[in-house]
Amino acid sequence: MAKNKKSVHIIGIAGKLSAPLAKALKDLGWEVTGSDQPNVYPPVTDYLEKWQIPYTRGYYRENIKDNLDLVIVAGSAFHYQENNPEVQEAIRKKIPLISQAQAISRFVIKKNSIVVAGSFGKTTITTMLVSIFKEAGKKFSYMFGGMTKDELLPLQIVPSQWSIVEGDEYPTFGFDNRPKFWHYRPRWAILTACHWEHQDVYHSPRDYQAAFKKFLSLLPKEGKIFASFRGENVRKVVAQAEKETIFYSLYPEEGVEWWGEEKRFSSRGSSFTLIRKGKKVLSCSLRVLGEHNIENAIAAAALSLTLGISPSAVKKGLAKFRGLRRRLEIVTTVGGIKIIRDISQTKPRVQGALKALRLHFPHSSIKVIFYPHYSAFRYRSSLREFKGMFAGASEVAITRVVFKKGIAKSQRVLGKDIVQAAKLPSVRVNYLPLDEDVVEWAVKGIRKGDIIVLMSSGNYRGIDEKIVERLKKKK
Repeated sequence: MAKNKKSVHIIGIAGKLSAPLAKALKDLGWEVTGSDQPNVYPPVTDYLEKWQIPYTRGYYRENIKDNLDLVIVAGSAFHYQENNPEVQEAIRKKIPLISQAQAISRFVIKKNSIVVAGSFGKTTITTMLVSIFKEAGKKFSYMFGGMTKDELLPLQIVPSQWSIVEGDEYPTFGFDNRPKFWHYRPRWAILTACHWEHQDVYHSPRDYQAAFKKFLSLLPKEGKIFASFRGENVRKVVAQAEKETIFYSLYPEEGVEWWGEEKRFSSRGSSFTLIRKGKKVLSCSLRVLGEHNIENAIAAAALSLTLGISPSAVKKGLAKFRGLRRRLEIVTTVGGIKIIRDISQTKPRVQGALKALRLHFPHSSIKVIFYPHYSAFRYRSSLREFKGMFAGASEVAITRVVFKKGIAKSQRVLGKDIVQAAKLPSVRVNYLPLDEDVVEWAVKGIRKGDIIVLMSSGNYRGIDEKIVERLKKKK
């Protein structure tokens, strides 16, 4: 019998991006299978089962069938260990083997490719653009690496010549060592900042900036760059791009084309007036917190309007945008006390989040529970990141530090090291390695109107839920 469908197997299928990719490929008519590590969990596993996408918990040589047309390696280096039997079998059978970024390039990226890059804000700006383009009635493919509050799928493939994607500078390490965004063929790019990150891959700020310079060099001659005027190292990076560069900013400055004025902040969000070259373009309201999100909205609006999207669609698209999960996400309020989850780990992100909370809740006491989850925090060289990081907080608890095998004791970061590095005259910093002590600290002395914000790029180990339970009992 003749083969009717193309077939693909995804190694690492239970990721927040790889699972929607699996469904999108199934919708395109592919026969899709997958595999992942044994301890994968909902909601991604529920999603795969809902859409009847078969997968195995664990990697098995027999998953690589002779009739496969393609194998995609999704996620991190874990999925491409030398002893992964599925990778070995695909190589042995000479079945085409590509990274997830290459799959995005092949199936999502279109002729009119918009790519949002930078150390901060790229997921938010990408999803703002998606909201605007949807409001404008445009057909387009898209991809972003987060979860929105309205449960919008992070990936969509449609028959159209337009695509909007988040451009990640991190590689599919161990398999495809090129930064992911080098695959996305940008025609229009937004660049927010070039703050040195991912020190495990980029060993110096120069290496990090070089990845962005190469990314911008991929734009065609007629391509345009929308760049944050005050974004860290942005002007240095775009100076060599030899492409038309349009600067945006929170403030009117020489050389800036788009900026915001009449900014207002409340407990429900913010508003601002969008200005272009000194002339008012439109008034915008946002349901997300912080000046940094006003700047993100300026970037999304500037690009959209330049591409011919109507001002009304831009205004409505921004107003409807509810934000991303774990980006200053107010998950509940108990007895007038707000519990907020946030993904911030690096100094600029933490400072931006705390500044936002101070703008919107100027009279609140802010307790920060900080999980040193970011991989760079396992090395002593990261301690400089903590100086002044928690300015704006009322009090801070550092949760337990987890060591990584292979890091010499002389290089390891201890809880007391973080406390010393983060110390400020106005902010008390505590190291609380026991989760029950963190919960006790969080609820002690807390009052109506106060805020507890949990910051982690990993999970919260149930501490957030225990705090809510204690507050309900206290109420």
